[in-house]
Amino acid sequence: MLKFEQAGTQDGPALLSLIEGDAAKGAIELFYTRRPNPVASYHRESDFVSLAVLRDGAGRPSLMAANALHRYYVEGEDREIGYLSGIRRRKDSYPRGNWLRALYEYEREHCHSCLFSILEDNANVMTFFSKHKPGAVTITPICDYKTYMVSPRLLLRFARQDLQVEQIQPDQIDTVYAFLAQHGRQYDFFPVVTDLEKQFGGLRWADCRAVWHGGCMVAFGALWEQSAYKQYIVKAYHGPMRMARALSPVLGAAGYIPIPPAGDVLRIATLTLMSAAGEDPAIYQALLGGLAEEARRRDIKILVIGLPEGNYQTDIIRPVRHLSFGSHIHLLQDAGETPYAAGGRAPHLECGWL
Repeated sequence: MLKFEQAGTQDGPALLSLIEGDAAKGAIELFYTRRPNPVASYHRESDFVSLAVLRDGAGRPSLMAANALHRYYVEGEDREIGYLSGIRRRKDSYPRGNWLRALYEYEREHCHSCLFSILEDNANVMTFFSKHKPGAVTITPICDYKTYMVSPRLLLRFARQDLQVEQIQPDQIDTVYAFLAQHGRQYDFFPVVTDLEKQFGGLRWADCRAVWHGGCMVAFGALWEQSAYKQYIVKAYHGPMRMARALSPVLGAAGYIPIPPAGDVLRIATLTLMSAAGEDPAIYQALLGGLAEEARRRDIKILVIGLPEGNYQTDIIRPVRHLSFGSHIHLLQDAGETPYAAGGRAPHLECGWL
């Protein structure tokens, strides 16, 4: 019988080898990693993270999966839901038996609902999930999701003189929490934020900005750098991208995302908790402009934001020169859970938690 168990810190090197075993192929060989130790890295995602491993006959991890629990607003209520990710298998080892069903059974000890995402060109993965899940489990599509990568330089045009964009001060923290609670309940899967620096590993109040109008907070957002515990690294360039790499300074001046040397960690900040009262485009653009100015001051070269299809922010981000990739977000629910009815409230899913 397949039996998962929790990974320990000593498993870090073996798990790092699993994570870095495959780079995304194509003109850019890019891999996502969690240096220096994946076990410590995953445990920065949440107060509770299940980092499950299967071991081979020699006791080495042959398969891993992570499930980080977060609090979200769903249909206006505060709910705890997991995010299932980081599934990796060692190439020289394939578990005998239905490992996915064994993983579901193991994770039931920790939560009864979890989100997961599948890249849009990996339809076979969704087929595998559906085929091997326990019969009592339901899988509900939440949304199509697009992740955008853009140069801060191209967002500076949104800066406004008539709307104040300011760093959050200590005496404004309670106002932020009240604003995010009021705003967040309008969406499904918006984070319930009660202790920002604890819930978002590495995010500090100094990274947060608000838009004020008439003495009232009308927008909030943050620059979240996570490279201290998870990174994107370019392994190699192929074909036309080799030439593009040589022309990177020229392309950067034209507003394209910079192309770093192979082996470099990408300097990325994720635009996080982006919220504008009334979904007002002018207010949202002012927030973008203020955060872009701060990113430029810090020499951050790439800003990342993830948006569900149909979100009002997409109409503002999409026309800006960018790179993007798509995915599909699903909700997995155990038997006994009230089935989620998609379409009631618009979804809001934090890219930094996916």
